[in-house]
Amino acid sequence: MIQEPSPEKPQTEAANRDDGLISQPSAAAPAAPLPAYVTRLVGWFGVGGLSGPTGTWGSLAALPFAAAIYHFSGQQTLLYAAIICYFVGVYVCNRYVRSTGDKDPKFAVIDEVAGQWLTLACSIKGGVFSFVIGFFLFRIFDIMKTFPADSAEKLPDGWGVMTDDMIAGAYAGVTLLGIELLFYRILI
Repeated sequence: MIQEPSPEKPQTEAANRDDGLISQPSAAAPAAPLPAYVTRLVGWFGVGGLSGPTGTWGSLAALPFAAAIYHFSGQQTLLYAAIICYFVGVYVCNRYVRSTGDKDPKFAVIDEVAGQWLTLACSIKGGVFSFVIGFFLFRIFDIMKTFPADSAEKLPDGWGVMTDDMIAGAYAGVTLLGIELLFYRILI
């Protein structure tokens, strides 16, 4: 028997679509609980739950991983890790945003991790000073939301959460590379 939606809880047009895409849960069908791996990755293993500037905490949490990847596997591997983190982030943030309805979750810091890794993958030195400069450059560009990062925030679900930080990471990475080329002998 087909049950018609009740007038008190009408389904949205998005909930009626049958295009194979997961849509926002309607008022008639509560969202299923998220798998633990989704919340762990979105919040980067609990960092997103810290009080204060979660974006800064997420960027800081990315640094030890970036340093290990860069120094043990190289610059190119860090670039690949940033790209993989981006697409994994889009997937888990899609699930998180669609489940919670929060379009810009403060808890999500996997976007900072991917953007910070992209910035640091542009470093030709890979030293402590370069990573510190890269950290601050990424935070500045992430906060400024320079075009087209400001427009990327408006993309749907996980794409909007992740893409603006990758754009900020690209801007910060190019700036870091320029600084390193100008001051190559100073940055050890």
